[in-house]
Amino acid sequence: KPVLHDVNFTAQPGQLVALVGHTGSGKSTISNLIAKFYQPQSGQVLIDGHDLAEIQSPSLHRQLGIVWQQNFLFTGTVFENIRVGRPDATDDEVLRSFCPPSGLSCGKPLPSA
Repeated sequence: KPVLHDVNFTAQPGQLVALVGHTGSGKSTISNLIAKFYQPQSGQVLIDGHDLAEIQSPSLHRQLGIVWQQNFLFTGTVFENIRVGRPDATDDEVLRSFCPPSGLSCGKPLPSA
């Protein structure tokens, strides 16, 4: 059953866009379509005139920043989830992405009690 009908909007380069609406109005569906987490059943999603169906997901994900209302993790470890946007990141780069610059032992096992 189609969820969105006749949706069309344009975001200009550099423009900040927020999707706001009632529960069930399609905000998450639109975000998931833009990020290629969902594929459209009909129609197309264009970015800069390019059909997302022709763009590789890793390339697209490196260019996106999405803040969800609720936390969400893909199947796998936290490390693997962080790598969704940059699969070629080294272990050290992944650790640095979520560890504070204070040098605390972030991401390392805690001592046994």
